[in-house]
Amino acid sequence: MAHSIISDLELKWIDDELFRLAEFSEESHLVKILSITDRNFKLFKTAKVEQMIGLELPENIKCPDTDRLNLRTLVNLIKKARRIVLNNLNVTGDILKILSFFYQEFSSLKGLELELDDAHSTLIQQTGPLIP
Repeated sequence: MAHSIISDLELKWIDDELFRLAEFSEESHLVKILSITDRNFKLFKTAKVEQMIGLELPENIKCPDTDRLNLRTLVNLIKKARRIVLNNLNVTGDILKILSFFYQEFSSLKGLELELDDAHSTLIQQTGPLIP
C-alpha cells in the first residue's frame, strides 16, 4: 500500500471525542502539519499525564475507556506529524508534557508552534529531533 502524505490536518470541534479518528490515526500517513485548534478539547476526562506508563494509561488506572482511546489516537497522530500547531488549548500543557516525557518516541517531529492568543505565537523549529 502506498503511503499518503497529508499537508495540513486541522482538528476542530473534537471536544473529548478524538478517539473517533482512531482508525484513521493508525493508517500509514505522514502529516506535515497537525493543527489542534479546538479550545474545548479534553484529552482526558479523569486520567492524568503523570499516570502514564510509556505512551499508555495502565489498566489499573480507573478512567473511562475514552481516555485511553483519545491518548492512543493523539500519540498515533503526533508520531506521524512533522510539525504541530497548538492553539489556545486547555490541553496544551498535557501535550507538552507528553512530548517532554517521551520525546524519543516522536523522532519525526521537527517543529512546534504555540499560539498563546490571537496576537502571539511562538514557533520552535529545528532540523534534528524536536527535544534532544
